[in-house]
Amino acid sequence: MPNQTPDISIVVPCYNEEASLPLFLNELAQVVRSMRAAKPLEFEVVLVDDGSSDSTLAIMKEQANVCCNDYCIRLCHNS
Repeated sequence: MPNQTPDISIVVPCYNEEASLPLFLNELAQVVRSMRAAKPLEFEVVLVDDGSSDSTLAIMKEQANVCCNDYCIRLCHNS
């Protein structure tokens, strides 16, 4: 989505979510598709790893574009 401001930004804090994150992102992708079918909107999803000790960050990176233009952020001060 270069040079385009999203219509909707979704910020998702993640802390030790390795088990639930893939399911959540797939569900979110379905919601985004449904909303886009009703009206052409641009979305961005910002996934924020809040210092997880499991593989949440790796999963975030692997699935960064499941539903739309996603960004992964790791909060270093919480690690």
